[in-house]
Amino acid sequence: MKPDHEEIKGSLPEYLRGDISEEMMDKVSSHIKGCEECRAELFLVSELMKVEVPDAGELFWKTLPRKVRGIAEEEKQAGFSLSSLLFRPIPVASVVIVLVLLLIIYTRKQEPPEYDPFFKNPFTTTSLDYSDVSENDISFITEHLIDEDLYQQSDIFMGYSYYREFVYLNSEELDSLNKALKKEQNKGG
Repeated sequence: MKPDHEEIKGSLPEYLRGDISEEMMDKVSSHIKGCEECRAELFLVSELMKVEVPDAGELFWKTLPRKVRGIAEEEKQAGFSLSSLLFRPIPVASVVIVLVLLLIIYTRKQEPPEYDPFFKNPFTTTSLDYSDVSENDISFITEHLIDEDLYQQSDIFMGYSYYREFVYLNSEELDSLNKALKKEQNKGG
């Protein structure tokens, strides 16, 4: 079985120390002769093996757990906390502004809507039975409507009136209003 490139790269430290079999030693040597990347890796590993790393000593190993706990506690304290956020001026000012705005909005007096005694909600429907109305009744009603002063005198209307608005609508506006009312009636509104 021939070792692959990555396997040879992984066995370079053992190759330098001489901790591999003669057969594997020959395979690594022949591979290194033909592979520039592995030669560079071998040189790097050999240089690193020449560097002496000093022993940290007994004091280092005894104080290491305490240092790790100290660093962990510092990171924990440096994390997000609500109390640290509350004592900064910008967040406090923004919270105060929002509260004042909410207070102003909800305590402001709202003016009651203007009441029109002639107004009847156009979206409420009542079922009227016109089955007993005859042709003569219709002509009588229309003559009476023309004779009534209510529709001819404008000074009777005091203030705003929805009836006056309906009177001044042209035919296109009346058709669109009719369609809107039918649509609302079909919705059940």
